[in-house]
Amino acid sequence: MLAVPPSRTTPAPEERLRCIDTRSHYLMTTHKKSGALLAAALLTGSFMSTLAGETTAKSAGESTVVEKLPERNPLSFYNGTLTFDIQERVRWELRDNNFDFDDRFNSVTDDNWFLQRFRLGLMIKPVSWFRMYAQVQDSREIDSDRPDIPGVFAAEGDDSFDLRQAYVEFSDYKDFPLGVKIGRQILSYGDERLIGSFDWNNIGRTFDAVKLRYEEKSWWLDAFASSVVVPQRGSYNQSDFFNGNELDRNQVFSGLYFSTTALGPQTLDLYALHLHEETNLHYFPAA
Repeated sequence: MLAVPPSRTTPAPEERLRCIDTRSHYLMTTHKKSGALLAAALLTGSFMSTLAGETTAKSAGESTVVEKLPERNPLSFYNGTLTFDIQERVRWELRDNNFDFDDRFNSVTDDNWFLQRFRLGLMIKPVSWFRMYAQVQDSREIDSDRPDIPGVFAAEGDDSFDLRQAYVEFSDYKDFPLGVKIGRQILSYGDERLIGSFDWNNIGRTFDAVKLRYEEKSWWLDAFASSVVVPQRGSYNQSDFFNGNELDRNQVFSGLYFSTTALGPQTLDLYALHLHEETNLHYFPAA
């Protein structure tokens, strides 16, 4: 009599237990691998976020605060002790009838030209309350019919490499409300309608000045005495402190400027300005 082997479609009880045990081991191994991959992905994401300038703070209760670190300046060295800045600007201008507004006549200013400007600066800040800054500038007016002399026929002209800014500053308004800045610097207030850097102009405007500032959280007050720097083609730009325009006018521009944001959703500016010029013909007309 032939013996018929049992069907393999239904495993024996001991084989079913072995299969269940093997499957459970496989699932546990798979879950461990998935957990390891997830942990690795989270670590990688955190590392990439750190490279991108983000850092995750400790959890406060159920919320986690993510803060962005300041973007790294590739021109800053030694933890911000030395910082360079570079600017190159080229602009093409076309002007027609903006001198006499009469299209029957052509003026020397009815022309087109290129304006090129290069600036290079260096900030030295060894501690939070002290900084030194110097900036040079080279500006050119290219392919113009106007004389390349600053101010002649409204020309912006050529002003080859010269000292634009050079000052020392003692201030750290987070720790102490009083600060002072001394040297060649920009004075900029409000929308710069009265006092500003005149930066649309190819040369711009700076001042030889002393500026004292007192600053609180919602207001600040500046007191300054200054003289505007006069651009001269082919020579060192000077202010009236050094007889820059050779007119012996001894110009001194001074003032007080107060600004506050304490009065609701607005900024309130109050100021008093004074201009002294010894030989201004407006005050001393010819007899």
